[in-house]
Amino acid sequence: MNSLAKVFALGGIVLTILLFMHHLPTITVMGTQLRSVDILSDIGSTSQADLPDVLPAPKPISHLTSIPHFHERHAKGVVPIDDYSDGRDGGMSHFYDMLANVSSLNRPVRIAYFGDSFVEGDILLADLREMLQARFGGNGLGWTDCVKGTNAFRPTVDMSVAGLTGYDLLNKHAFSTALQSVNQRYSLPSAGAKVAYKATSFRPHTAQWQVARLFCIAPQGVSVAVAMNGSTPAVRRLSPSANLQMVETDGRMTSVSYAFSAFGRGTVMHGVALESPRGVILDNLGMRGIPGTSIATMPENILKAYARLRPYDLIVLHYGVNAVAETSDAAYCKAYCEKMKKSIAKLRRCFPQASILIVGVADRDSRTARGIHTMPSIELLSAQQNVMASECGVAFFNLFKAMGGKDSMLRLVNQGEANLDYTHINFKGGHRLAGYFYRSFLDGLDNYKRRKQAEKQE
Repeated sequence: MNSLAKVFALGGIVLTILLFMHHLPTITVMGTQLRSVDILSDIGSTSQADLPDVLPAPKPISHLTSIPHFHERHAKGVVPIDDYSDGRDGGMSHFYDMLANVSSLNRPVRIAYFGDSFVEGDILLADLREMLQARFGGNGLGWTDCVKGTNAFRPTVDMSVAGLTGYDLLNKHAFSTALQSVNQRYSLPSAGAKVAYKATSFRPHTAQWQVARLFCIAPQGVSVAVAMNGSTPAVRRLSPSANLQMVETDGRMTSVSYAFSAFGRGTVMHGVALESPRGVILDNLGMRGIPGTSIATMPENILKAYARLRPYDLIVLHYGVNAVAETSDAAYCKAYCEKMKKSIAKLRRCFPQASILIVGVADRDSRTARGIHTMPSIELLSAQQNVMASECGVAFFNLFKAMGGKDSMLRLVNQGEANLDYTHINFKGGHRLAGYFYRSFLDGLDNYKRRKQAEKQE
């Protein structure tokens, strides 16, 4: 009886602990809602029936045109990009106009792609960049950091670094908001600081580039020794300035290196752009573990400096993986999107002519008593992101729908195109999703050209 009593006593203690954890309030760490304890999950798992009867709906799209009978047409299987700008800045027209005239421009058409771990390591973006450059011209992978960090996971570039210490906003205790670059990172040099980049053959159009641009801040000046393709370094001396400065090197390159000397306190290295003078350049500005709301805290003077030195024609905001958990409800998703509106507003102020595209969260699956299925909060968030885009007057791409909707991540896993976390794609899956993006871009461009031609003929 004593043994039996002990068993019942132990069971009671465990049940008490679980009941306590079950009733704990939701915990959020760095914008990510942690999974709650549900001791009844096996008998009362969340289902689609638990979702609101009606998902939030965006406002109707207004296609401003002087041609009353003009209608857009969309290729079979293409998920159109929804443009809520009503013809004002922020919609896709600027980007489409730049693409339509890419051959006559005296600079590249630039895309800034902000995102989270879903695009880390150039997954998805390596293929999207390659598709766009093959169609519209251009070479090079665009933005790279001056320290390895996420660059260590990019097969599109090899790099070596010494004497540079990197910081990003995930290092909250050491990170200075005022020093950050356009991708929310920076590095500080010490004696012997140097960094070198070498092209890879991972994708044809990133195997070489024609222009290398270093971005830095040097309040006391800095000497930069630049060597391309292993040649004798050419030394550039930057004058003291508290403003963002750029060191540009021209020539066909498969490698470039920088060595820094004669710098004083306050010198900050932002990054290097490896690109072409024309065509399309896609900058990967992703960072794992963030929901995108931190963009609202970026210094306007830095962003406006990049708008002058490195203007973007399309800004993509691709977040959501870190924004919700299984238990996130409609109110939580709406609150997150209200915070994201501040990030959108910041970018619109600093890049007033740029097109802005919100990419809805991809499918994310989880294990339930019914098997592996889409987390209910994913559909809620995607719908709320669509509403957010409509309220901000920018564009929206429904990635959840494009990749097949519910349980599509499960299908990618079963096809060997996504990881067993049922959250992240691999490069095979990235190629597939890049194709969805690419076809939607071409679809939008075709309708833009047709509308402009029809307006001329009217």
